Parts: sequence; structure tokens; C-alpha cells
Amino acid sequence: MAGTAALQRLAACLWTLLDWTGAALCHPLVAVLQVAGALALGGLGAGWILATQKRSGEAKRLREERIYGRPRPAQAFDLPAVSVILPVRGVHSHSCSNWTSHLRAEYKGPLEFIFVVDSAKDSAVPELKQLFRDHPDVNASVEISGPATTCSQKIHNQHYGLCRSARDSKYVLFLDDDVQLHPRSIQLLAEVLELDSSKFMATGFPFDIPPVDSGLPVYCIMAFHMPLLIAFSVCQETKFVWGGCMMIRREALDTDAYGILEAWTDGGYSDDLIVAAKCSEHNLRIAAPLTAVFPQRLDAVCSWSSFWNYLRRQMFVLDTYASSQNRRINYSLAAAHFVASCAVALPILEALLRVVLWQIELVLVLTRHVFSGEDASLDWPRAFQLSSCSAQSWGTVAYLVIWLVAHIGFMRMTGAIFDLFRELSPEADVREVDFMHFVRFWAGMVVSNLTLPVCLAYTMLHDRVTWSEVSYVKSGGKVVCKGRETSGREWKLPP
Repeated sequence: MAGTAALQRLAACLWTLLDWTGAALCHPLVAVLQVAGALALGGLGAGWILATQKRSGEAKRLREERIYGRPRPAQAFDLPAVSVILPVRGVHSHSCSNWTSHLRAEYKGPLEFIFVVDSAKDSAVPELKQLFRDHPDVNASVEISGPATTCSQKIHNQHYGLCRSARDSKYVLFLDDDVQLHPRSIQLLAEVLELDSSKFMATGFPFDIPPVDSGLPVYCIMAFHMPLLIAFSVCQETKFVWGGCMMIRREALDTDAYGILEAWTDGGYSDDLIVAAKCSEHNLRIAAPLTAVFPQRLDAVCSWSSFWNYLRRQMFVLDTYASSQNRRINYSLAAAHFVASCAVALPILEALLRVVLWQIELVLVLTRHVFSGEDASLDWPRAFQLSSCSAQSWGTVAYLVIWLVAHIGFMRMTGAIFDLFRELSPEADVREVDFMHFVRFWAGMVVSNLTLPVCLAYTMLHDRVTWSEVSYVKSGGKVVCKGRETSGREWKLPP
């Protein structure tokens, strides 16, 4: 009897606590939050579903081309020379395999590779020279750019590589060294620009592939990227640019007709946002071929401090600019990031909290009947707030349904992209992800979006950031390189 009385007192205390929590969740602002979350998550789900259709259609086209031998229009003429410029710093877990995929590119035209490091002592230099010896038929070289002072080291390396590249190349491809190319990736990018002279440049986007044993910080990075992938998937022309893959017409760079190089070298930090702003300013068209999606195999080890530094660098970019229009665009993106992150993360937490409360209340209803023999039917409306705030309760159910649709959309998009990878790289080892991948992904989505608003506010109030052991200070939208730090190797990802 004493044990039963104690349980009844505990149940009464829990009912009081749950009533208070339930009343807080019945606030009208919760309904507003649910609507915002439904719109944000619904938008993500719709974008991923549309991306699935587009990528699946492209994979089907490539499959039919392979089976039936249907020629592409660009096969009727020779392709022009392309200079591929890759800024490099250090050797990482997948560097050599990625570099090998670059050097083995299948391109029906003149092709040169220029790997640019800032120091002859960089650990990448001997590895690259060995790869060059293994591929003697490839036109490839390593250039030493020296340290940057008036812009980011990446931009400094890109500009140096451009100056050292062949003048007769028609296109320049700025490529990140930590993505894996498909055999025909360079050719497909060049074909797009050859077939449509009105396109100023072509770009693409990576698809992160974390190892099975990756920790949550790795999935937080992946979750940050996945919404951005939509902008490069739903249409073959975009307003966005990814700095890891930018094929630009050389003539425009040699004359700097649109001020890209000037903006880069005069305090530039983000190569892609500057290019995107210049394209917007001068109404230049940007191609985003559906085939331009690249596997990016992430390192399994990533600490929370590395994730914070990575997110800080992404937010730091949004407070750098080369013009007033560039500033408006970046600040608009910062505001969109802030609102979207809150709209995605907070309703998920609210829904999870309400589901947990429902489970506790269900147990309390059942235990009241067991221990006291009383009819618990009157407690059901109280337990699920069906009488006090039914709108918010049903709103949570609706939100969970929308989340399920978004989850299915993400799963299908992942499958479609892996299917496209198999068509683009038939001999590559394309590994499907397991169920735990999706569980960790959504956990990363919540953590990443909860962290982003805090990180954005912190970054706007601090003018210094460290990227690949180089410290940068921003002032008036421009950056100055303040030298290297020796605190150790940081986890590497593209900006």
C-alpha cells in the first residue's frame, strides 16, 4: 500500500508538471512556429523530391545513351583546350584517390592540370610528383604561389594558377582537390558551354558521403550541405555558384571584363560568392548541368571544435563582400540562413517534446487505472490536450507527417544520386548508405540548425577566423591575411 501511495503521489506530481508543460505548448506562438516549420520542412521535402525526378531522369538518359549508343550533339566537333587549376594544401585521407580521378579525366581535347600550393614544403608536393610519374601522358604540374596577404590563400592560389596556365585554353576550370571527378565530368561541363555560347560559366555541387562509423559532427556538416544541393538540382541554370567547380570562359578572365579578378585579389575571401555576385550584377548566365554532382568522401574523424570552425567559416563568408550589391546578397543569405535554421530546428524539437510528453501521459493514464481501479477514460482528452489546445496537438501530428514526407524525399534523392554516380562512374565503388546514415543525418540536421543562428551572431560580432591554419581578419567586407597558426591540423572541407 505504501508503494502504491508513493506511486500515486509521483503520478500527481508528474501530472502537474505535464499540465504546466502542456499549457506552455498550447501558446499561440507554438502554432506560428509549427506553420513556419511545416513550410520550411515542406519546402525541403518538395525540393528533394523534385531533385530526385531531375537526377533520375538524367541517369535514365545516360543509361539509354550507353545501351543504345545515342550520340550527344557535342560529339560532332572537337572540344577546346581547358586549364584545370586546383588549390592544394596538405594531404588528407582521400586526397590521392581524388587527384587520381582528376588526372584520369576523359576529355577529347587539350587538357592541363595545375596544382598550386603555397610552399615547396607542403606535404602534397611529393605525393603529386609521384602521381605525375604514374601518369606520364598527362600534362600536369605543381606551382608554388607563396603565402597570401591581401586575399584568402585559396583565391591567391587560384589567381597564381591562372597566370601560369596556357593562354590558348578556352576554358578555365577551378576545381577543389577534395572532390572526386567522374571520368567525363570535365567533358560534360565543356560541352554545355560549347553548345550554348550565352552561358558565361558552368558549376556543380558535391554530395557528401560520410563513412559508416562517422560521428555526429560529420553528419552536421552533411546536413548543412543538403538543403543547398537543391539549388543545383532543380534547374540546369542557377543563380548560385559552388567554388569547388567553376568552369569559366578564359577570355572574360584575361580581360577581367566583369571585375572578378579585381574583387578576388582586393581583399576577397569567398571565390564563389564573389563570382555569383558579379554574374548577378552583369546578368551573366550560370549553367548547372545535372551531371555536375560529385562524390565528396568525408573524413570519419571530426571534433566539435572542427565543426564549429567550419560553420564559422561559412558564416564569415556572409560578412565579406566586394560591392554594395554583393553585400546585399550576402546579408540576405545570412538572414535566410537564420530564419530557415530556426524554422527547421525548433519545430522538430517541439514535436519531439510533445511526442515524449504524450508517451509519459499515456503511461500515467494506464497506471491510474491499474493502481486505483478508477475509470481513466476522462483523462484521455487531458493527456493529449484534445480539449485545451487541439489545434497545436493536431499541428504536431501534421508536422510529423510532413517530416516523414521530407525524409522519404531525402532517401529517394540519395538513391537517385547514387544511381547517377553509377552511370557517370561505372567502374567506381559506389556504396549505398545504411539506415543509420539517415538517423544520424536528421540528428545532424537538428544540431546544425540549432547551432547556426548562434554561430552567425557570434561571427558577425567577431572579425577574425582561421581557415587551414591561416588567420584572417575582415574589415569593410574585405579580408587581410594575418599569418599562420601552429595549433595543429584542422579538419579540411571546402569553403
